[in-house]
Amino acid sequence: MSFRLLVNRYANAVFAVCVLSIIVAGCHRGYYRRQADSDAQMLIEQKTCDPRWGQIDPTIEIDPRSRMFDPFSADHPPLPPDDPESHKLMERVDGKPGYPHWHANGDTQYVENPEWLSYVPMNEKGELVLDQDTAVLLALIHSGDFQTQRETLYLSALEVSLQRFGFDSQLFASVNSFFRSNGEFRGGTNTIGLENGRVSLQRLGITGSTLAIGLANTIVWNFAGNNTQTANSLINFSFIQPLLRGGGRDRILESLTQTERNLLTNIRQMERFRQGFYLSITTGRNPGQGVGGSGLGTPGSAQAQAGGFLGLLNDLQAIRIQERNVVDQEEILEQFRAFFREERIDLLQVTQVEGNFYNAQRQLAQLRTNYQNSLDQFKITLGLPPDLPVVISDQYLSRFELISNTINDSQSEIKSLRSDAGQVLTRLNNLMQAAKFDADPVQDGSQFGVVWTDDYSGYLKQLMPILEKLDPIRQSILTTVVEEVRIDLAKLDAIRPERIESLRRLQQIISENPDQYNIATAILDEDEVATVEALEAELAQIIAKIEQSAAQVASTIAMVQALVEEGESLPPQELFDRLTSQVSRQTPELITQLSNLVLELSLVQARARSDAIILPEIDLSWQQSIAIAKCFRLDWMNARAALVDRYRRIELIADDLESQLDLVFEGEMGNDGNNPFKVRYENGSLGVGVRFDAPITRLSERNRYREALIQYQQARRSYYQFKDAVKRNLRQSIRVIELNKILFELDRRSVRIAVQEVELARLRLEQPPTIQRALGGGSGFSDQTAANLTNALNGLQQTQNRFLSTWVNFEAQRRGLDFDLGTMRLTPDGYWVDPGDIDETIAVRAAEAFGIICDPCASEIDPYSNFYDHDIPGLTDWSTQSGSPELEQIEPGTYEFDGKWPGSNSRQDEHGNLLDPRSDMDLNPPPPDGAKTAPVSGRSAILPVRNLPIFR
Repeated sequence: MSFRLLVNRYANAVFAVCVLSIIVAGCHRGYYRRQADSDAQMLIEQKTCDPRWGQIDPTIEIDPRSRMFDPFSADHPPLPPDDPESHKLMERVDGKPGYPHWHANGDTQYVENPEWLSYVPMNEKGELVLDQDTAVLLALIHSGDFQTQRETLYLSALEVSLQRFGFDSQLFASVNSFFRSNGEFRGGTNTIGLENGRVSLQRLGITGSTLAIGLANTIVWNFAGNNTQTANSLINFSFIQPLLRGGGRDRILESLTQTERNLLTNIRQMERFRQGFYLSITTGRNPGQGVGGSGLGTPGSAQAQAGGFLGLLNDLQAIRIQERNVVDQEEILEQFRAFFREERIDLLQVTQVEGNFYNAQRQLAQLRTNYQNSLDQFKITLGLPPDLPVVISDQYLSRFELISNTINDSQSEIKSLRSDAGQVLTRLNNLMQAAKFDADPVQDGSQFGVVWTDDYSGYLKQLMPILEKLDPIRQSILTTVVEEVRIDLAKLDAIRPERIESLRRLQQIISENPDQYNIATAILDEDEVATVEALEAELAQIIAKIEQSAAQVASTIAMVQALVEEGESLPPQELFDRLTSQVSRQTPELITQLSNLVLELSLVQARARSDAIILPEIDLSWQQSIAIAKCFRLDWMNARAALVDRYRRIELIADDLESQLDLVFEGEMGNDGNNPFKVRYENGSLGVGVRFDAPITRLSERNRYREALIQYQQARRSYYQFKDAVKRNLRQSIRVIELNKILFELDRRSVRIAVQEVELARLRLEQPPTIQRALGGGSGFSDQTAANLTNALNGLQQTQNRFLSTWVNFEAQRRGLDFDLGTMRLTPDGYWVDPGDIDETIAVRAAEAFGIICDPCASEIDPYSNFYDHDIPGLTDWSTQSGSPELEQIEPGTYEFDGKWPGSNSRQDEHGNLLDPRSDMDLNPPPPDGAKTAPVSGRSAILPVRNLPIFR
């Protein structure tokens, strides 16, 4: 054979090896990424066939609008920004040159998506306007925590793909190609060949059998002598079937079964995390255990105070209430300063009001700071940077704006007029005080008089247009404001019957729980709900007063005009009296009167709006809630699965305690001569036999087995502790919801009382002053006027905050109850489907929506569940299910156990009593004295109080 022919053969061999290498290892890394995505998506979609968890996104693709989105190549991303000093160690480390191609994919100065901000909806001021739905949407797009949960689920699916692959026929191929030159002492030969080429096929059976088939081949061309060729081929196979240790479906399918169960668990947990994530954004509740956690972990409970978006709304509304309080305090302060100038009050009361005003400003500043801090934290929760300009805008709590912006605007206009008038009157009074003199001393004191100057004319002319502005304000109040109040009265009239029915249900709750709620039900009487007739009567009186004020304003303007015309001819004493009574006192009183009438209107509106607010009905006993949760809670399903997983490990680990006994078939066939393809059975062998290993040393296996038994018992305890936590949380939620319903009515009444206190305190300011012309003057108010008014304003602000907070907490608890029952439903976009009222029909509605049949005891029965009333309309009667202790009717309405306890393998003694098969203990003794009748689904079952059966 010529050298050229040998080289050609070698070249062909090398070419074949290269082709094989390209087939096996030459695929682009993107191919493997896409292949993994396809497998994971397929596996997740297989497990999302149940409508209760069928909305899981099977991919981990990130929305291009997201801050997390990577716009660069997924397989060849550019180098991100590095620390300069640290980067030097990539170029050279310990004096050795580093890898030179770190920058092969390019460099980027961005870590987050550089375009994400262009997708954020901004207003014309460059601010993100957040309402509840927008907050949820942005969280789903930008939250790293939510994306981490999706990726954890994805990795769980990849683990299943690996376990499934273990049961596929697996083909392996390898080859080595060498040119060897041997020294003289080794024969001086040069060889080219394919050495130890091997192709093998392996397959694992579900009972533990392993089948392996292999082809090994070596071909060598020798350049020495006659250019000889040698070839060796070998086909071998082996089949091994474990009969004891290491065999059986329980062991062989364990890894696959566990990963498949884990994937199902994680999918259900992902759906529950989606629900909890919605709650975390809207109410601030911890979303609970995420994907990959222990199914026997302690479930989270509802928070006492609402956070999240509702919490921000609560804080924002509290700021608005405090802002209104500051405005009222400032208005009162200006009134008291005017009264002090008129010598109707002393300086102490002015300082009291002034101190309260500054304290209100301090509280407002603190509220705003706390709100901004909470808002920054909320941005981070959404996955947004804290320096992004964000404003909260949502009408969700607009119903708690007990006083409309229209009324506030009217008050602001009146306040502006008071300020303008106050400046003019201050200068006028200062001029009068500087020019006063004793005009006609008398025995009882001094009388003052002033001489007319052009300054008086100028001040009076400045005052006239201010007084003329009162009439447009009055007309606006009579049209816009009054009409708005009438609309609120109509809403109250429509909702009043439902409010009364709600009060009656609360009365029943209080009467049925006298020890828990030591509250007089009289405060929940329907008479406590304002009637539209009474409020309309108040409104009519206010309208009449506003209309009457028009004549007073006109009269005052006429008197001021007369003073301008006649002032120069008036004697000093008459001029002083008319300036004092017709200008200095009359003008502030007119403005104050109109302001107080607007206040009375606002109080009528606040009463109507507060009484028109009604809570969604929640009428569910904690017994019913537990039965519903047992059906619908996905984490409860996972907890049961986790308990069985621990149980299954006992059988798996116990397998290692057995003997090793394997049935083995094996054989091989080689080639004949130098032809690698001439494989002959004559050049082969076949063997069959058994392999045995006695369990003499099993110390490690013994310890692992005992550990598995202990872990199962621990899992049992963890499971019923999980159930206990669920039941505790549901019981607490029902109690807190009932409490909040009662507190809401109490807060509503407190708001009404606070409104009345403010009304009475403000009306006190309308009382006509005691005109004293003596130099010392005199107070027209009591010493407690300032304190009463400021206390009333502060009380109104505090009760409004409590009223709002109670509603927000109730709404958070209502959403949390839907979540804790497991009946919570989300749209594919992640928005909550509000169930409305939560009552005994919630389970039926949820079952119909999911398209399932709910049976609380289909898989588990509590030994004490007979004490529960589980009658839920529309659901299967739990007491008639297979596996339940059978009931025999003794008499109408009374049932008794027949002694057949599930799973006891029991037998009876000669007296017919049930015996434990291992201890012969009487499991069904006659009911002792004091036996109780416990309700079972509206009936009753005879159960002994003492000597309850003990199961070993």
